Amino acid sequence: MTDTDSQSPDSRKALEVSLLEQSGTFDVEEDYCELESVEYDADEGVYRAIYRFNDASPSIAVVNAVAAVSNMDPLNMEPLYSTVDPDALDSVTTPSETTGDDFRVVFEFHDCEVAVSSTGSLKVQIPESK
Repeated sequence: MTDTDSQSPDSRKALEVSLLEQSGTFDVEEDYCELESVEYDADEGVYRAIYRFNDASPSIAVVNAVAAVSNMDPLNMEPLYSTVDPDALDSVTTPSETTGDDFRVVFEFHDCEVAVSSTGSLKVQIPESK
């Protein structure tokens, strides 16, 4: 994905509307998420994505990761909230300074199995590799 500053106002608005529909809340300056990395692990048959909590919430990262590995436009994907409550997902998978525990949530989204960790990593298994 590209930096939001280089996008046209119409393109930014389309992205904002898409991610608002996906997650329930979206601020283009705070929630636009560029994944740090997306790599395919052939041994496990999954894509691994890394994101930074400063860039976006876990729910926004899920939408971006699934869109990236599925080669889909987020505008054409079912909303994340049809599968999982984005606020609950963010709450459980955002690191806690008090406990330091690593939590992981696994669910299906857009026909992919998604595992979100509170360490800032995602695993996405697409249907062809299941």
